[in-house]
Amino acid sequence: MKKIIATSVLALTMGTTGAFAGTLAPAPTEPVIHTPPPAPVVTARNWTGGYGGVQLGYGQARLGVTDSGDDTNTGALRANGLLGGVYGGFNWQGGNDMVFGIDADLAANRARTDITTTGGDDVSTRLRNSGAIRARAGVAMGDTLFYGAAGVAHARFNVGVNGTSESIGRTGWTAGIGIEQAFAGNMTGRLEYRHTDYGSFTTGGFDGRLRSNEVRAGVAFNF
Repeated sequence: MKKIIATSVLALTMGTTGAFAGTLAPAPTEPVIHTPPPAPVVTARNWTGGYGGVQLGYGQARLGVTDSGDDTNTGALRANGLLGGVYGGFNWQGGNDMVFGIDADLAANRARTDITTTGGDDVSTRLRNSGAIRARAGVAMGDTLFYGAAGVAHARFNVGVNGTSESIGRTGWTAGIGIEQAFAGNMTGRLEYRHTDYGSFTTGGFDGRLRSNEVRAGVAFNF
């Protein structure tokens, strides 16, 4: 009798264990979370430093002349041509993304023309070379700099009156606006417009005033 009871209890225990084993769900598997790599740190460009480069452009020199003894004898010359040269300078970047600097350039010019005045005189001009020292101020927007510049300019040019030519040097003022873009490495490129007034002079019996408008593009190495 005891043997029968023990057998029954064992069978009941095994049956209950089997029932629980059949109803237990497998342990949940935790999802694998892939953490993305950290984003690269982008350092804002600092425009402080020196630079030097080359430039090309196109300009128009405007020369107005008036006979010193007859103000009805006048003429207006428009000399168009290419220019090319070098430039360099230094920038300082301060707070609020403001950039200040000093800029200098030299250029050889190919602008020339000739006319006949209202009084029948033959007048010609040729802009030979020019240079300027300017202060720059602008605002940086990352790799782009918007700026204005103004300063002192000097030019050497020839003026001919009825076959007699004179080489003249004049110093005046210049002002302009531009945009400069930083590229890979230490290279920058810029595009600017410039107006220059070289003031008045007298030659060959004529009073004259020389002004110019130019568009220049340049590429520079920054250091």
